[in-house]
Amino acid sequence: MDPGRAGPAGPHAGRPEGPAARLGADDVVTRLGPGCRLDLVLEPDRAARWPDLAVVPLRGDPPLVLVAARAEEGPGAFLRTRGTFRLEGTDAAGRAVAARCEAAGSTVTGGAAVVVARVLEGTGPPEPADARSGVGVPAWITTGEEAHRRARELVLLRHYLPDTTVEPDELAHDLRSDPGTTAYAMTRLSADGLVRRDPLRGYVVVPLDVRESDATFDARCAIEVGVLETSLHRVADHHLTALRGSYDGMARELVGDRFVDFERYLEANVAFHREVVGLGGSAPLVDAFGHLGIKEVMTRSFGWTTRSSQSFLEVQGRMLAGIERRDLPAAREATVAYRDLAKQRVRTILGLTGGRL
Repeated sequence: MDPGRAGPAGPHAGRPEGPAARLGADDVVTRLGPGCRLDLVLEPDRAARWPDLAVVPLRGDPPLVLVAARAEEGPGAFLRTRGTFRLEGTDAAGRAVAARCEAAGSTVTGGAAVVVARVLEGTGPPEPADARSGVGVPAWITTGEEAHRRARELVLLRHYLPDTTVEPDELAHDLRSDPGTTAYAMTRLSADGLVRRDPLRGYVVVPLDVRESDATFDARCAIEVGVLETSLHRVADHHLTALRGSYDGMARELVGDRFVDFERYLEANVAFHREVVGLGGSAPLVDAFGHLGIKEVMTRSFGWTTRSSQSFLEVQGRMLAGIERRDLPAAREATVAYRDLAKQRVRTILGLTGGRL
């Protein structure tokens, strides 16, 4: 990835720029969520620019940001980023946002070159953008579903850190919602597996670590391989229709190494693997798959950024092709390869966040 020259002809030139305010580090991090399109610009002379990078904000003390480029694109100079730099671009609503950062280190992991930096200050809109609708956070949330969706984003973006208590009054303030709506959101977070009810501490954010993510993906793989080994030879053609439909749904939402809509991709992904398990004709196995917590683990890892890789789609395509041909070795190999890719994806993030999300 060779840097381009900085200047008005950059990829974000001409995009709408809403009113900007000076922001402290904690507030800047809340503006760098899903849907942002950001360039890294070197300081002080702005002589180099890496466009449209994957950026993962990490709330904490101090607030951090992970800036990632694909390793195969030759990121030597990118990895040597030192001192201060700026992230410049737009949020999910197309409003101008910028962050001044200080590089703290760099690494190559999971096929990505990653710079870890402390967030110092920045500018941006008065309110964070909503990544789905492309508008500012509403002044007051009145529906339970909207409160649940927004509360889920706050947990996943580490507004509430792992193994910390989420106080109902604090969540109500952050959601701008009434107590009843907030209680509904908290109950849904518990059902999602994102928080748990502790008899002494109240609602606590459930941490995700390597052991949990590995166990989840290992369990999915074991169930799927078991189904393939016992049932693939007797799968009828009409059983594959839903499987092909779910795969096509994933393909529509992952284009050019970028998620078009992560939530739709995730729904199609879970449906695809549920259909694989369903080929065995065992309701208890399908029920066991449903209790693995796959959606929560993938949301915290795959869902951190709009960037992804066609390799995930390619290996699941090999699974589908093997199943359609009733080729057990090919289907089994692809299933194991997808497990390994998924585990590495989580490790890439966890390795840079102290081992927990």
